[in-house]
Amino acid sequence: MTTSPLGPKPCSHCQISGPAILPVRYAVVPAGLSASVPAWVKPDTPFPTGDGYDYLLRALRQGFVYVYYESNRQWEGWSVAEDGSLWKQPSAAYARSQKKSDCTMPYHNPTNLEMLILSPAALKGNCWIAFTSAKWRTGTLERYGSDANARKKRMQCVEYWQWTTPANEQRVAQASVEVLNEIADYMTPGPACPVLTLPYNPPVRRISRTDSASPWFYFDEGEVRAQGTLTPWSRRRCEQAQRTIDAMQKQGAGVNRYDKPIT
Repeated sequence: MTTSPLGPKPCSHCQISGPAILPVRYAVVPAGLSASVPAWVKPDTPFPTGDGYDYLLRALRQGFVYVYYESNRQWEGWSVAEDGSLWKQPSAAYARSQKKSDCTMPYHNPTNLEMLILSPAALKGNCWIAFTSAKWRTGTLERYGSDANARKKRMQCVEYWQWTTPANEQRVAQASVEVLNEIADYMTPGPACPVLTLPYNPPVRRISRTDSASPWFYFDEGEVRAQGTLTPWSRRRCEQAQRTIDAMQKQGAGVNRYDKPIT
């Protein structure tokens, strides 16, 4: 892309390129949905099991993402907005919370903020990724940067060979429409998708009443169930997996020998 020196400048948030990766999270959902966590993303430690609930993949909730590069021992940080968009921070140690988009650039493309654009250092050695709902201070970054055992327990490793030999395993998969459609926010609304059955922040209503006779109260047992989600859905991603893949291929083109990004 080129711009006139007198015209608008490109967006520093979304018009950058490099190794592209789209982070997701596990989410608890009511049992009965036809979708589930795909095999490539099963955790090393099995999920807790119980009656009435299951697990799915979702876009990240509001918080922070930190990346540590083994090759140069450097950190990068992103702030995650309510809609799951990822905002690169000038400094990992001084990351600031981002509630929603505040970009006013005319060329801003929000689809490009669905992914992390990493440093080229990710191709030269292992990189480690972690999500946290609270900002990490300098001491926390120093501990995980210097202690390999602590880092392994807390962070997800993306090994450098996974960029050139893509394989859907070890919680890393090559980006594709099929892979993204296994994430709830990208799904087509239907039996497998909880976006409609679990709306964000549904209205609260009373389901119990007092009674003049013992046991002095009654309630609607059918309403004691999952009603919604406390974190917003990334609604603009719904049925838009191809758009996101196109953006990843453009921002991360040339990352591996297959000229395809991974997620």
